[in-house]
Amino acid sequence: MWHARRLRAGASRQPIVWPTQSSYATLREKRQIADFLPLNIGCSGEAEPLFKRALAINEKALGSEHPDVGRDLNELALLYQAQRRDAEAEPLYKRALAIYEKALGPGHPELGTTLNNLAKLYGAQGRYAEAEPLLKRTLAINEKALGPAHPDVGINLNNLAALYRAQGRYTEAEPLYKGALAIAEKALGPTTRTSARTSATSPRCIFRKKIGPGPPTTGGAARA
Repeated sequence: MWHARRLRAGASRQPIVWPTQSSYATLREKRQIADFLPLNIGCSGEAEPLFKRALAINEKALGSEHPDVGRDLNELALLYQAQRRDAEAEPLYKRALAIYEKALGPGHPELGTTLNNLAKLYGAQGRYAEAEPLLKRTLAINEKALGPAHPDVGINLNNLAALYRAQGRYTEAEPLYKGALAIAEKALGPTTRTSARTSATSPRCIFRKKIGPGPPTTGGAARA
């Protein structure tokens, strides 16, 4: 299970009426409205022009290398990725990365977010060799910037484990899943959905699902 920063989805939509002015505050309102549009194939056609318009206004008002332009690029790339328009998403991610590197520095969490999203795109295409260093860099950035017990670090561990799992590298994946599970349980509690997903996708559990439970063991069942 991959995790990426996604656009927020709302349960209902109302007709959108834009203010006549095109100030930076109005741009923020546009982005908030767009964030609540459902992110699916049926509604993404409605979201795309909003994000493109926000990007154009930001580029004009703030300059093409402002971090908010990077965020707009990342969000538009996520939308394209949801539509399987990978060829259009990839250059947007790369441009966002260049902006963040220059404006925020190489250790900023925003950079890590986009590295993670680009790695997710590569992983979905089977480009594992390109995805792995991006996920490792994301993990290093967040461990340093947020601390090793931060929930985002748990997500990074889970994502790297998922990449290894996809390649059959279960020995490398298992300790990462366990680390992600420990972080989730400490930060969010042992009964959260995140904890359940991480536990259920551990390599030992996957192995059982594929071939069955195997012979009984003494002293009770082994923990996944």
